Amino acid sequence: MKRDLRIEGIYDSDTYKFLSKLNVENFVFDFRPKSLNFLQHRVLIDILKNSNNSSHKYYLKFENSPGFVIRKFLEDLKELYVNEKRHFLFEKHLNLEFCGNEDASFLNSFQFPFVWHFKKCDQWKDVISSNYLRGIVFSYKILNEWQIGGKFEAIMTEILPTLLPLVESKNIKIILSLDWKTSIHRSIKNYLEIDTFSFPINDKVEKFYRHVDTTHLENNLLKIKAFHL
Repeated sequence: MKRDLRIEGIYDSDTYKFLSKLNVENFVFDFRPKSLNFLQHRVLIDILKNSNNSSHKYYLKFENSPGFVIRKFLEDLKELYVNEKRHFLFEKHLNLEFCGNEDASFLNSFQFPFVWHFKKCDQWKDVISSNYLRGIVFSYKILNEWQIGGKFEAIMTEILPTLLPLVESKNIKIILSLDWKTSIHRSIKNYLEIDTFSFPINDKVEKFYRHVDTTHLENNLLKIKAFHL
């Protein structure tokens, strides 16, 4: 099974271009105001305006943002794609990504493809049943906490009978978000068939704050590809 690689928290065009040359095709742009990787709206527009790679996928990450903010992003990006005569790639390229406490009705209100960070909440079944859902992000940190607390198998046994048929019938991607050099517990691999490994731009691959160490980043990517992809 071929697995994909995704990099989270791209905050400048240089990093995007560097990763593109290393054949990375999945990029997360973080629009959470308190995030260390927060990206300004205009920077995203510049990055996408200068990108002509039809195979790239872009994830726009939000956490409890007002609906009008997200709609403004979509309107501006659609205008960009239309002006660049790439309107046919708009929904193919872009996914919203939600990691807050947004409910299913809010997520569906945009009528746009999205991925969702799994939470054991009252509405999880409604969210994963959405026709707009394209992927589910599992945080390794949370999965490991469940494992340590003895809850992992019980939770997996509860959610997988509902989740797996939808994953197969709707081609929903399972994304594992984890830090560099993380050793994945065997039981997690046994329960979840991971489609995409997602790693962050953070201090593990930076020389200093918001300044990527390209040599270190490339070395880490080569190790990831050797062990996981």
